[in-house]
Amino acid sequence: MTYPPSWNQGQGSGGAGDPWQGGQSPFGAGDPFGQGHPNAGGAQPWPAFGAPPPNAPPPNGKPPSDNVQWVIAGIAAVLVIALVVGGLLWKNRAGETTEQAAPATTSSAVPTTAPSTTPSSAVPTPTAAPAPPPPCNGRTASPGPNTPAGWQSVLSPRGLVYDVPPDWEVLSCTTLVGWEKPCPESQNNPFGSCPIRTMSGAAELSNPKCPKSSIGLSGVPGAKNTTDIREAVRLETTSVADIYTSDSGVVPKVELGAPRDFSISGKPAVEVVATVTGVAADNCTAPNALHVMIGTTVPGQEGSVMFVLSMEYQGAADTATVDKMVSSLRLAG
Repeated sequence: MTYPPSWNQGQGSGGAGDPWQGGQSPFGAGDPFGQGHPNAGGAQPWPAFGAPPPNAPPPNGKPPSDNVQWVIAGIAAVLVIALVVGGLLWKNRAGETTEQAAPATTSSAVPTTAPSTTPSSAVPTPTAAPAPPPPCNGRTASPGPNTPAGWQSVLSPRGLVYDVPPDWEVLSCTTLVGWEKPCPESQNNPFGSCPIRTMSGAAELSNPKCPKSSIGLSGVPGAKNTTDIREAVRLETTSVADIYTSDSGVVPKVELGAPRDFSISGKPAVEVVATVTGVAADNCTAPNALHVMIGTTVPGQEGSVMFVLSMEYQGAADTATVDKMVSSLRLAG
């Protein structure tokens, strides 16, 4: 499948046809959701997705964009420090590492025989399948019908499971990742940074050129204020430009594809893919990205549950990996 696929061709600025309500440009007067983009460089109000962590200090580092990616470790892992910082520890992406659910990649030993005088072909070493992630909030995960061989399962507190390739790093299920942007300092915000979006049940693909940054990031945020999954996805799209806007104020072009209806474990789901171009590139940041947003519902979870995948790229996007990750989405046990 190519991205945007045939059912998900972006409209872009000046494009004809509105995938949602008859508009033209995702963020112009003809917003595909009929409401316009709130601020090209401003974060969405937190009430749309829940309140931000109170008085939490921002770390440094890079996400799959020029905005800062940060990580919050689970309360249980940092009990002593949690008493000081109000229950959440912000990890510095430029230094400390997060608590991880490390996948098992053990291999079986191959028995050897006495040397032979005749040539023989090398015997491949079988590799065990990755271990399932630890239980999370009473939920469990096991490989699904669309889990590719050797891929790791990622379990989220909100009850969604998905798979990532072996070279991705799976974080602990309660670790939060996300994007933030500079904003004016105040009594309630002494650090000059405001979160744009947060999500748990996360995994990331490290940037080989810049190990402390990533070129792929996935997670499961919530949208508890609405059970309308199409509205939840619409709200999610309003943060895309902010996520990829550079600290210097360079705003990328965002083209939203048409919504695609499908199902996750029998539950209705909606997917929209944003193609982001014109990102302020540097040695650690690519000029383009795919930003996948999926909304669904999960029994026992308030409102809607989202899946978000950000993949930077130069040249052609790795759409095969994106397709497999999306196809692997399923409900936890």
